[in-house]
Amino acid sequence: MRTTIRAGAQGALIQGWLLNDRGNLSYERGQFEEAERDHRAAITIKTSVLGPRHPDVSGSMSNLALDLAELGRWSEADAMARRAVEMDDQIGSQPSRESAINLTVKAEMLVHGGQLEEAQAALSRAVAIEEEQGDANLAMNATLTDLGELFLLRGRPEDALAALRRAQALRARVGDHDAIRQAKTDWQLGRAMIETKTDVAAGEQLVANACGALARGGYARSERDILRWSGRLPPRDRRRVTSGCSGPFTSRGPAGG
Repeated sequence: MRTTIRAGAQGALIQGWLLNDRGNLSYERGQFEEAERDHRAAITIKTSVLGPRHPDVSGSMSNLALDLAELGRWSEADAMARRAVEMDDQIGSQPSRESAINLTVKAEMLVHGGQLEEAQAALSRAVAIEEEQGDANLAMNATLTDLGELFLLRGRPEDALAALRRAQALRARVGDHDAIRQAKTDWQLGRAMIETKTDVAAGEQLVANACGALARGGYARSERDILRWSGRLPPRDRRRVTSGCSGPFTSRGPAGG
């Protein structure tokens, strides 16, 4: 989408981009309050320069939705993710990688709300867009990881395993070494391997390593998800998959949120 930028506004737009990128870096470091602050500021600046309907604005909105989710503010996160996708639909331009990312973020909020069919529709649309754009990108890795998680929630572990192995292979192909992205894929992949009884020992090790990486990165929500899921396993298996977590599993389970 082409936008004519006023001569004096270019510097402000650059500041908006820098704030957005700094917010992304804070998110990757588990500093979610700092990420929220920068992404909100980026949205304000981008909107003032580009107008209220622009893909650059909707992208920062999706980033903000992820921040809010990690902070446990799900109703705000859901509203922001929906606004981002609605903005893309209103723009009506050719679907892009950015619109696929926005759909993936929206799907995460839908999964949290138990709206699994709607989430699968959003993820399927995101996959189709990313395949048209060329799937060798990190956005596709996130979409496939979320799709794998959704299949697990819907009791389809074989389909989950296929999606997550595809995500793992894609990450290797693009040379991604980000520990958090790897941990998010590996935890779901390990879970799928355990639930399909496909090399259970390797699956348990993947989950244990992922839990450690997520705990060290400050991703308490993901760590809680692992601990909660491990409650369905026999005690010995539970101890193995949670060995890398920062806190032990208790019979009452971890706090929600």
